Amino acid sequence: MFKNYVSVFKKDRLFILFVRSKSRKASKEKVKETVKLKALEHFDDLYGKVFEKTWPSIRLGLLSQPKYIAVLNNYGDKEKAAGFLEMHGSININKFFEYENVTISERKKKQRKTQKSNNLNDKFVKISEEKLEEEASDLYPPKSPINIEYSNIANDRFIDPSVSTSSLHEYVPATEIKGSPDYLPESQHYSYYVDSSNFTPNILDENNLILPEHLSIHTYEPGNIQSFPPPKSGSTGVSDYYLMDGGSLLPVLALDLQPEDTVLDMCAAPGGKSFLCLQTLYPKAVACNDISESRLRRVNSVFKEFFYDYKKKLTDNEIQLTQLDARHIDAVGVYNKILVDVPCTTDRHSVLEDDNSIFKASRIKERIRLPELQSEILMQALKIVAVGGTVVYSTCSLSPIQNDGVVHMVLKRMYEETDYEIVVMNMKEALEPTKILYRYSSVDLRYGHLVVPYIVNNFGPTYFCKLVRVK
Repeated sequence: MFKNYVSVFKKDRLFILFVRSKSRKASKEKVKETVKLKALEHFDDLYGKVFEKTWPSIRLGLLSQPKYIAVLNNYGDKEKAAGFLEMHGSININKFFEYENVTISERKKKQRKTQKSNNLNDKFVKISEEKLEEEASDLYPPKSPINIEYSNIANDRFIDPSVSTSSLHEYVPATEIKGSPDYLPESQHYSYYVDSSNFTPNILDENNLILPEHLSIHTYEPGNIQSFPPPKSGSTGVSDYYLMDGGSLLPVLALDLQPEDTVLDMCAAPGGKSFLCLQTLYPKAVACNDISESRLRRVNSVFKEFFYDYKKKLTDNEIQLTQLDARHIDAVGVYNKILVDVPCTTDRHSVLEDDNSIFKASRIKERIRLPELQSEILMQALKIVAVGGTVVYSTCSLSPIQNDGVVHMVLKRMYEETDYEIVVMNMKEALEPTKILYRYSSVDLRYGHLVVPYIVNNFGPTYFCKLVRVK
């Protein structure tokens, strides 16, 4: 469109020159693109240092179409939906995990047999060596011991036992300010995340990950980027399956839901993880909380779409909706399973979508304060969870500060400010069967686990950490 014109007089004639100008829409497109690129530039600067050689692969996945899973609805035509999805080429994740569990179990048995054989061989070798030494001592008299002056040995070969190595696990990236106030990198502002070499958390290994028998999930095989068809309503009048990022499954499985559990989803919107909890058919009750009224309406609409008896569930308190600031929920001891899926930089959204980007100049303060908000929510969850209960902290960010950094700071504060005893569950072995579908970060994490985007199976990013209050 020609929006402007310029009048020019030449040889007594008036010429009107029309000047092409960009529409407001085009200008807005340019602004939005700048915000999107700003987020990517920030990630290149920060994550390039964190993930190093693997960052280009993660970056490609982050910028590509995400992959989804289909969670079959127990309240819809489940069997019919399963057949429909399999006809479209999807596979049942449950079978994947079962196959991997069997494979891993057989491999461990072989390793144990090999180790037992090696141990026997070691014993025979040791006995033989001792016998030879005994015979040699009878033939040759012992020589005088050699006096070694330890002062001649270089001091730098010894490790001072008083020096803790905990700081080796704490990565606080250092980036430079780019000169623009709306760009300031997060690492410049998180001074509260400090080295705490005098603090040693309790970490226990968890060996098994249980996929509830009532939870049926489909996806496409690795390398298949096919999209799921939209869900249809079945004979019960509700949609047959729910589509979500595959990474969202793991924090819910980490909760290890059991019958009679009472669950709190502290930041429930848009509702996918709460929906997953309810699909296990285990929890006695699921409380879905969100501080935003509009986001809570989204949760409500999801439940209306997928539960034909939704009103009854509300009446029976099987589902509860609350609009509270998660930092101030004071229901002490009411819940024994709490999911803390906190607001974060939503990395994939930030590089793919223009709307509501946290990298807008108007949201700089909000972005800088994210870890502070995250830590306050997590700390409140640990304070109110029942003794023996589980808290799972999760984000959809790759940030080491929003992930392990927040967990570290909260554990330290709980240690210093309360008499609670919190244990971190190391799920590395438990997650072995899931590696057939997920790519985990090659960077060692101290507390949690991180699914990174990978073009072959493009789930995540999803970080999660399982914490248990034992006292």
